[in-house]
Amino acid sequence: MASQQTLFHGKAQAYADARPGYPDAAIAYIGSLIPDGSVVADIGAGTGKFTVPIARYGFDHHYDVHAVEPDADMRGVLLDATRPYANVTVAAGTAEHTTLPDHSVDAIVCAQALHWFNHDAFLAECRRISRGDRFLLVSIYNSTSFDSAMMRGADRGVPGATSDGGAAGSIDATRAAGDSAPQSSEAIAISPGAADARVAQSSAALAAVSPEDAADIGVSARHFRETAAEFFDHPTIRRFPNPIRYTRDTWRTYMDSHSHSPLPDDPAYPAHRAWVDAIFDKRAVDGIMIDDNVTMIASELLPAMPERGRGDDAAVTIRSYSAMPSVAREIRERVFVRERKWRPEFDGWDELGHATHLLAFDGGQAVGTCRFYTDPDHADSQPGRYVIARLAVLPDERGRRIGSALLSEAERRIALAGGTLAAVHAEDDRYAFYERRGYQLTDDIYEGGRHGWLIKRLL
Repeated sequence: MASQQTLFHGKAQAYADARPGYPDAAIAYIGSLIPDGSVVADIGAGTGKFTVPIARYGFDHHYDVHAVEPDADMRGVLLDATRPYANVTVAAGTAEHTTLPDHSVDAIVCAQALHWFNHDAFLAECRRISRGDRFLLVSIYNSTSFDSAMMRGADRGVPGATSDGGAAGSIDATRAAGDSAPQSSEAIAISPGAADARVAQSSAALAAVSPEDAADIGVSARHFRETAAEFFDHPTIRRFPNPIRYTRDTWRTYMDSHSHSPLPDDPAYPAHRAWVDAIFDKRAVDGIMIDDNVTMIASELLPAMPERGRGDDAAVTIRSYSAMPSVAREIRERVFVRERKWRPEFDGWDELGHATHLLAFDGGQAVGTCRFYTDPDHADSQPGRYVIARLAVLPDERGRRIGSALLSEAERRIALAGGTLAAVHAEDDRYAFYERRGYQLTDDIYEGGRHGWLIKRLL
């Protein structure tokens, strides 16, 4: 296929020089998941930050590694880095069109790249290239500690503080055309009949790891878990300390390697460099700045054939949005305002970045919605508590467990984000719906019991 230019074009050497690699323990852990003699596909290989160590590990375990990368600039560095490894081949391809043969790989790994991929097209490509009834999907991601402090305002004096979550490796063809960030909506197909089992499995997977493994360090880690919720059903999640020491020069190079960073010949580059230096000046001690980086890994054996539903349990597609879509507003107006006779209640939680909004689609038509967010009223007493709100299903679509699917998908995403408790506010004629799904009515009731809060422990 023809080479593409991604948002990382022109930044390959900076990426290779300054982006953190992965600790030996993380590589060994992934290796423990992959049987000897396997064929491994590294999708979105970039400059080989993961390709090289897995190829080195694979010498003793007889791995063949296919590294797929669309950007010619990144791929050139990748070719140089992997030249000493006879068990590596490099291909020009995207996540959705890898160019690998049908039924040719056993394990698919995405290093610092999964959040760029088109969900449906990528998983379809995984099924095409995988051999056997199941394939191993692994996402490995360096979760920086810096963006958390910036987002909290600790660096408010530093202009232009933004983060791409430590993101690396633009793969999707639409990214190559110039998009600067992952799309605002992401989708996952889910059978309403299986939704309750999925959230239980997700919660169980998180409960099986130690408290240290389940902890997040900030925005970047939550970004990793949100992406894992899109592409995995009930992943195993592990984390490995991977602290990074930056000098001024290596910090500059690291910051030059990001998708949103201007190139040196860009008129915006001097302002970018000033911002980068200001961060270093504020944080460095004796000329060294420490990032308490953590390498996070999600893994799961996934079916090589998509699940199919039928009849009333036919699969619906649930998409997530960072702001309320107009069609969600229409559903809420129809259900809450016209049917339930509520006053219109559209608030700050509907604005960009304040909550996650879910929409259920059947055959391309939106049929239900809800939203969820961290509970600000219990941030100190119950830091893992989330609110699930505005759950609404169109009248003609009720009885198909779409509401259950939305609720369970919200719970699953909350659990993968590290949440431990889900809370819903409901009218008394809706208590039974939530109680059948594991919620318990609290003492926080009012208006003669006609309204109340119900909670469910997720872990």
